[in-house]
Amino acid sequence: MITLFSVALTEDDRVLSSLNLPGSLQALEKPLGIPSGLVNHAEEIRQQGGIDHLFKTMRDTEQLKENDRAIFQEGVEALRAEAFEDEQGRRRFGTQSWTRPASEEAAPKLYAQVREIEQYLASAESSDQLVRTKLKENERLIALLGDSNRDLEEVVPSSRVVSLPAKLEKEASRLRTCVDEISRLESRRRRKIEAVKTKAKQDDISECLLHRAGQRLTAQTPSSWRKRLAWSANIPCRASKPSNLKTSSTPGCGNMTSTKRW
Repeated sequence: MITLFSVALTEDDRVLSSLNLPGSLQALEKPLGIPSGLVNHAEEIRQQGGIDHLFKTMRDTEQLKENDRAIFQEGVEALRAEAFEDEQGRRRFGTQSWTRPASEEAAPKLYAQVREIEQYLASAESSDQLVRTKLKENERLIALLGDSNRDLEEVVPSSRVVSLPAKLEKEASRLRTCVDEISRLESRRRRKIEAVKTKAKQDDISECLLHRAGQRLTAQTPSSWRKRLAWSANIPCRASKPSNLKTSSTPGCGNMTSTKRW
């Protein structure tokens, strides 16, 4: 019975949660306003310029990136021109007359820096693309947070009183009655479960069984357990009828009289 009631309570909670009840009704009946955390976050975005500031930052970053890449390309082109002239001189005068080392051998650190900067620019481009994607995905929400609290109230549930049509208000009232009835049934089921648990605890006979078992063991101790103790001590004495002998000289028995019963 307890299991059936518990399963019924769990199923009720699951169905109500899937229907967003009773939270949806509470939002209609008692608006809670905009959460304070959301208000603070929106105010912070407004102070920093909102979505327009983000777009401006992206444009400035793009311009700086283009300038840096142009300067880098200028340096790379100078290295390529130097390497080309070196190769032309080596072909013109021959390797015996043109003894200077190749450009990359003459300035290995400079060429290493070129490769490092190329990797850095490629990584920066990947990061910029990720930022652009995230900004595009969340542009509408960021713009909404940058607007006034009045605009937030239009989209945040339970933030303001909603005027419902008469028919919808009637259905909401019927739904509230049903939810209240379910709540009363759940309370009755919980009380029933507690009552059944209390009754089961009162009807527990385990203590009585242990008490009776202890009495039976105590009653059997004088006869059966003494025999076992005698055998465990290797005493070949019997707990039977008394013998005509007065004493026993059997090893292990001492000077016990055989007339005593075990």
